[in-house]
Amino acid sequence: MSWRTLQAHRSTGSRLRLAAALGPPALIALIFVVLLQLTWSKWPDVWIDFGRELYVPWRLTRGDLLYSEISYFNGPLSPWFNASIFRLFGVSFLSLAITNAVIGLLICLLLYRLGWQMTSRRGGLVIALVFVFLFAFAQYGDNGNYNFLSPYSHEMTHATALSLACLALLGRHMRRPRPSFITVIGVLLGLVFLTKAEFFVALFPAVALGLALHARSVHTAAQTLWHHGSMLLAGMIAPGVVTIGFLSPRLGLTDAVRGTLGPWLYLHQPELSKLRFYREVMGTLDLGESISAMAAWLGLWALLLVPLSVLALASSRNARSRSLLRAGVALVAGWLVFASRDVLDWRNVARPLPLLVALTGVFLFSRWRKRRPASESTSLILQLSSVLFAGLLMLKIILRVRFLHYGFALAMPAMLMVVLVLLEGVPRVIEQRGRCGWTFRAGVLGALLATLVIYAGVSAPAYHARTVRVGSGADTIVAGARGAFMNEVIARLEALAPADATLAVLPEGVLINYLTRRVNPTPFFNFMPPEFIMFGEDRIVEAFRSSPPDFIIMTNRGAFEYGFKLMGRGYGEKLAHWMEQSYTLREQLKDRTRPNDYFSFALILERTDRVVAASNTHQATR
Repeated sequence: MSWRTLQAHRSTGSRLRLAAALGPPALIALIFVVLLQLTWSKWPDVWIDFGRELYVPWRLTRGDLLYSEISYFNGPLSPWFNASIFRLFGVSFLSLAITNAVIGLLICLLLYRLGWQMTSRRGGLVIALVFVFLFAFAQYGDNGNYNFLSPYSHEMTHATALSLACLALLGRHMRRPRPSFITVIGVLLGLVFLTKAEFFVALFPAVALGLALHARSVHTAAQTLWHHGSMLLAGMIAPGVVTIGFLSPRLGLTDAVRGTLGPWLYLHQPELSKLRFYREVMGTLDLGESISAMAAWLGLWALLLVPLSVLALASSRNARSRSLLRAGVALVAGWLVFASRDVLDWRNVARPLPLLVALTGVFLFSRWRKRRPASESTSLILQLSSVLFAGLLMLKIILRVRFLHYGFALAMPAMLMVVLVLLEGVPRVIEQRGRCGWTFRAGVLGALLATLVIYAGVSAPAYHARTVRVGSGADTIVAGARGAFMNEVIARLEALAPADATLAVLPEGVLINYLTRRVNPTPFFNFMPPEFIMFGEDRIVEAFRSSPPDFIIMTNRGAFEYGFKLMGRGYGEKLAHWMEQSYTLREQLKDRTRPNDYFSFALILERTDRVVAASNTHQATR
């Protein structure tokens, strides 16, 4: 064979390998982009939570300081990042939506890479697609925000991306150890610390477990362990030190440290954990119901998986019958799941995930303890680390795990790890016994596809109902029926208030501040029970007295999920009393098409001294 012929063969082989490597990522990206186009601008809720995600970075671009002019209870990383996006590409919802789409696609590719590192390309492709269809564009509740395109809190999506990058780099380090990887892993941990506490609590032990098991596998010397530990710690501390150094000149050292600690300061407040909302989310509000639901759904999972295991172990690997068998098993499993959609509440299918993750961990650890080739051992260690991360991430919702609400991020890794082990780990064990692992895999794929279709059937009507445009230009959001009332409130506000008037919207609705580009002169912008507990009602009232907004919009947003009726009735009473004394009613609005819904009634109030001054001016000019 000539040199040119050899080179041609090598070039062809390289192109084929490149095409094979790019194939699944290209498919993932294509599906992601199609769903992005189909759901464009319909992801957020216009009244609840998401307005904060636009308002805070907008205020930062104006030069306001986080934790001083803007009260904030999470770490500074996400608002700083979003403010940077605004500075680079302009202040708009569009800028943030495109950025979130890029982050969402990056998460898909990270999941593909992780799945490939842990099992196979097929495993990576499947979990990436499960993320796209089940989590990335989720709309499973009454309001939006619980998806990766317009999250109620960007800390959730940013921490997810950083955590997956950290685990992927951990896998790379275990295959090709480099000291610099240890430092970067530490930096990623430090950045996660600056987002939300639950992600750091899950990620740090997962990374520590992976490094410890890998060190044991390769018999790392004690001196090297100390060196690696020092590098990890230095990298982990660095983001916090930089943050304190940035905040200290304007806040002082004490407040800079408090800001850097972010959500960690509020973990010790028992009043928060006692709120009805958080007890319901965790599943402790009704322990009996939570435990019985978890047990019932574990039984339903077993009704599917146990027969599949028995059938797979009883099946031969005969090539003539294998294809027909796997197709039949996939169809039957998928049909059984889909046919049950009207009988079972499939929003609760994730209830047993904590138990399934624990069983997955035991299964993987038992496999790792057996002597295996280095590459397989590394894959198992990465899976164990990821399973620990997934399990700890569910602590906030541990007894009531669902894909809706917080579960779009907190339950996502657990579901993907369980899918990955069922799709690749269990079939490999079956094949090692000389039986047909593809029989089990086909059944899992059929059931999984039916589950995705069921959840798509939940999201589709929610997207279809969103037809009302709120905002304009690059700030256009397509909302549901509540959007029409927000448009009405904004129109009346613009007619009553001059362009430079300040505004507060209570108890929620800061998106109005953002869309009208009106600043709330107090540091506060959300007035639900958790904010009154974290920041203190006396402090909030004093801020209003010191810098009273020119206008206040008060809606009928209830707080029933927290155990209260309305602001001023059970919570926020001091602030409501001060408002009654200091403001005059200018307009009363009611959405008669939704008389009993949240955000169907609003009062527009103006500061009484402004009303009196305007009246005196009018009389003087007559």
